[in-house]
Amino acid sequence: EDEYRLSTSSDSIYSIFGLFSQLQKLGDSYVLLGELRGDLMDITETSDQSLREIYNFDISSSNQYVNIKNYYAVINNCNYILNYLDTSKVDRGQQLSLRHYAAVKSIRAWTYMQLALNFKTVKYYTKPILTIAESEKNYPEISLEELSDSLIRDLEPLKSVPLPSFGYIDAYNTDFSFFPVQFVLGDLYLWKGEYEKA
Repeated sequence: EDEYRLSTSSDSIYSIFGLFSQLQKLGDSYVLLGELRGDLMDITETSDQSLREIYNFDISSSNQYVNIKNYYAVINNCNYILNYLDTSKVDRGQQLSLRHYAAVKSIRAWTYMQLALNFKTVKYYTKPILTIAESEKNYPEISLEELSDSLIRDLEPLKSVPLPSFGYIDAYNTDFSFFPVQFVLGDLYLWKGEYEKA
């Protein structure tokens, strides 16, 4: 913890790439959770128990396709970046790390929203968990309604911050790897029934 404080601009870029690799672990469960509970897919008599649980909206902790730890790993790493990223550095009138900060907040908000949609409640925390003692604390469990209010308050001030740019890497369309703040805010407003804001 003490050796890695995101002191250079490349530290924040590498940290965000680390987040992308963690988000990839959520890919399969995101698709399965969405599709199996939609109208266009069905299970059969021979479908395995994990798929049946997803289809019936009753996911157990042993479900092989949905590992809640992967979601909290993304959240905890977002919290770490947000806690240590220095957004006060200015170059040519621009805050250098503000775009990365907004992108990471958006990734954290999307991940929290997925947890709430899939598991009904989430353990909400905004500081990184770095010790065993911190991991054993009782964090508040909140519903999507309460969570939406917190996430909206968190994202609103950042809605006009552009997506980060990684220079030569942008040739590979890395912008599409981000969750634009406006899109996540729109989803949150939709879940709250605030359609005009969405």
